[in-house]
Amino acid sequence: MRGNNIDMEELDKMVEYCMQKGANYFDTAYMYVNSQSEIAMGKVLKKLAPQALLIQKKNLLIMKFV
Repeated sequence: MRGNNIDMEELDKMVEYCMQKGANYFDTAYMYVNSQSEIAMGKVLKKLAPQALLIQKKNLLIMKFV
């Protein structure tokens, strides 16, 4: 991932490597890489079809104190 672009081939390699080493948690959020990180990770994970995976979804909470 460089700037606003995601190298899908490189992302595939990184996620596959991590999963082979036992990783089952990947952190992403809509604000990363101009809202494209979650979409890219979804494509990679769908392709790799992991057996056990934790997916964390972040929500933006804005609080206004008076």
